[in-house]
This record gives sequence, C-alpha cells and structure tokens, in this order.
Amino acid sequence: MRRYLEVFFRHPLRFSLPMIIAVVVAVGYESHAALTYASTATLWCDASLPNISTISQGSNYGATTPSADKEAVLEEFLHTQSFDDALARETPLGPALANQPHFNASLEADAIAGSVTLSTPGPQILAISAKAATPALAQGVVQAVVREFTTQLTATLQQRAESLAAFDQAQVSSTSASLSSAQAAVAAYLRGHPVDAATASDPRFNLLESQLTADIQQHSSAESTYSDDQSLALGAINSNAFHVIDSPSVPGPPASRRKKFIEVGIGGLLAGWLITVIALVLVVVTDRSVRTLEDVSGGLGLAMAGAAEVYDLRQPTTRRRWRSRKRKESLA
Repeated sequence: MRRYLEVFFRHPLRFSLPMIIAVVVAVGYESHAALTYASTATLWCDASLPNISTISQGSNYGATTPSADKEAVLEEFLHTQSFDDALARETPLGPALANQPHFNASLEADAIAGSVTLSTPGPQILAISAKAATPALAQGVVQAVVREFTTQLTATLQQRAESLAAFDQAQVSSTSASLSSAQAAVAAYLRGHPVDAATASDPRFNLLESQLTADIQQHSSAESTYSDDQSLALGAINSNAFHVIDSPSVPGPPASRRKKFIEVGIGGLLAGWLITVIALVLVVVTDRSVRTLEDVSGGLGLAMAGAAEVYDLRQPTTRRRWRSRKRKESLA
C-alpha cells in the first residue's frame, strides 16, 4: 500500500486527471440532455362493495392497502406488451406510431411505459406520474394510463365475474337437481308407506330424509354464494371504489435535474477512480526503479555490503526535502 501511495503522490495531477475528466464529461453530457416535464394524476382506491369501506377500518387494512393493491395490478399491466401497445395508441404519439413498423412501435411503447412511475401517498390514494419531452406528451401519457388501466381493470373484473357467475350457476343447477331427486324419492316412499310411528323409525325413510335435508342445505348455500359473488362482482367495478380524484396536471417548468447532476457526477467520479486505480496498479507492477535497499537486493539476489547517500546540490524544496527524508529513512 505504501508503494502505491508513493507512486500516486509522485504524480498526483496525472492520476487525478481521469477522475476530473470523467466528472466533467458526465456532467457536460447531462447538461445537454433534453429537458423533461412531469405530469401527475391521483386516483381514489377503496374496498369494493358490499365490503366495508377501508376509511372506517382505521389502520386495519389487512395484508395490503387498497392503493397498494391497485399499484401492484397496474405495475403488472405495465410489464405486458399488449397493455403497453394499447397505452401508446392512446397517447399523442398514437397516430405517428400507427405508421411505423410493429417492432419500432413496440420499442416506443416500451419507452412510454418505462416513463411511468407509481406511488401511494396514502392507503387510499394512488399517484400516477410520467415524464416526457413536452408538457402535452407528459399529460397525454398520464391520461392514457388512467384510461387504459380503468378499461383493462374493468374488463378483467367483468370477465372474472362472468366466469364466476357461470360456475355458481352450474353449482346451483347441480344442487337443484339433487334436491329435486331427493324430494321425489321421499314423496315416492311416502306414497307407499304412510307416515306413522313405524315409518318414523324406518331406516330407509330416515336415510331419504337425511339426504333431503343435506340437499336443501347445499342448494341454499349454492344460492347464497351465487348471490354474494354477484354482489362482489358488481361492486368490484363500481366507480365509488375506484375513480380519479385529480386529473393529469399540466406540467409547469421543466423537472429539476439537480438530483440527476449529482448522480451522474458521482458516477463519473467512480468511473474515473476506477481508471486511476487500474493505471496506478499497472505503473507499480511495471516499475523497475530502485528506491530502497530491498529493491536492490531483491533485484540482484545479492546482499548489500553498504550504501552511500547521494546529495542533491540543487536548491532544496519542500518536495526534495520530503524525498531526502524518505530516502534516509529507507537506508537507515
């Protein structure tokens, strides 16, 4: 480590130059980057009807809050190509993308989706933001995200509600058929065996009656489930549980780039430091100059009998004094 420090401080400007150049280049490149404008919209998210509103639940939101739930769903949509393509068609760039090849349009759609950021300022508030090169494009992207997300979410919930209704309807039909069969069996048995004390203790009658009771309960449960699922399905797409509070704002001044300048400056500094370290290692590894007795004995493979100090007749400077002191210390 001492050798590396000696080499570095022997040429401090040369070894610091890569870091200086890297920082200047990184900051200069960022300063010439296009300005960006940010637009934001906020949405209200609540539990679907007929569930109790999360406002009255205090902090007991369960595993996740309504806004975090919608954020996760939208994040998944943004990672699908069909949603990104539909989103791009809804933006002000839609007409221009329609005339491009599918591959280029898909790349542009991915870039638009990548400019969208999500956050949850509160348990019921979902914020959707986007950055673009112009104020109109930034606002248009957010508007497109809100519209497409609402459309896709409604369609998905509606499709699930229809599938659930079909399943529940099949269950109701099945239990209804079983109930009708049990009722017919009991009626047929009673026609041949009038109700009396002997019939009440007849195992066959008791079995039919137990089956009828079980079928009645199953049919009642299936009808109740069907009714509840229908209510939940209708409430899931209810506008009271999910709607826009603040429409996409019109961007004002360009977004501040102070944070970006700091980030690229640190990145440039790290890149320059890495180049400096590599250069320093190469210089030390390839350096064959003799500075200490150990260097002489190690290079020749012979023991030193003695050493004579070399005197510098030039006017002493602070740097020369430091070198002379170090040389004396190494020879001592």
